[in-house]
Amino acid sequence: MNELSRGQLAKKVGVTEQAIWQYENGYTSPKLDVVNRFKCSSVRTTAFFRRRETKK
Repeated sequence: MNELSRGQLAKKVGVTEQAIWQYENGYTSPKLDVVNRFKCSSVRTTAFFRRRETKK
C-alpha cells in the first residue's frame, strides 16, 4: 500500500508500534480520534477499521 513500516506508520498517526500491531491483528480497535488521524494522513480508509461480522 503505502510502503511504510509499522514504526513509521505509528509515528505518523501518533500511536505506538504495538498499537498498530494490535489494530492489524484485530486485538483492539483504534479510538475515533486515531481513526481520524489515519484518515487525515490518508494512510488508510476508515473501512479498514470496521469490525468484520462473523457468520454464525
